[in-house]
Amino acid sequence: MSVIRMRPLLVSAAIALAFTTSRLSFAVPTHALGDASTSSFSQGGTVAQTARGWEFQVNATNVQIVQLGANIWTDGTALTLSLWDDNSHTLLAQTSVTSSAHNWVFANLGSPVSLTSGGLYSVVGWANVTNTWYQLNNTPPAAFTPTGTIQYTQVLFDNGAGPNTFPTGTTSGQYGVTDIGYQIAPEPSTFVLILAALNGHALLILRRRLA
Repeated sequence: MSVIRMRPLLVSAAIALAFTTSRLSFAVPTHALGDASTSSFSQGGTVAQTARGWEFQVNATNVQIVQLGANIWTDGTALTLSLWDDNSHTLLAQTSVTSSAHNWVFANLGSPVSLTSGGLYSVVGWANVTNTWYQLNNTPPAAFTPTGTIQYTQVLFDNGAGPNTFPTGTTSGQYGVTDIGYQIAPEPSTFVLILAALNGHALLILRRRLA
């Protein structure tokens, strides 16, 4: 096979791989709580150094977290949002947002965080303010206790702890309210795998001819 004939093969493989990567990078994330309304929620009662969020179990493979977000009571509050591995109390990702009262606000992570099927994780919001920022509902609508790929387990909270401390208090309902944006990382398609294999074969032939 000549170098000229191999060029279209190399180009087609590169295009297919770039297209797959582009689809993954620009996929619209799924929000676990579905951007549900918090109109039935009440204002929380604790101020300063407060951490509020919820724990969830992952029930699928290839889940990647790409966003963290919140829907809180106050406007213009600076929130630190954290993603935790609950089994090891390891901080996996952290970002910040400025709130818009009773509206969902999300921030993209610098890179996706891959989660393990069957693992327990939590998304927690933290603020150090003089007014009560978070919302609560002890018997929230079903949208706030999701099942399926992301399964709600319990609320996590802490008072007086900083943003980098895993919250150890637990309860039911929803407090916060925080959320994640996730995507399912696609497996490479058969077409791309075939092109990659052909591409590798073509490069091998080229090396032998140039040797």
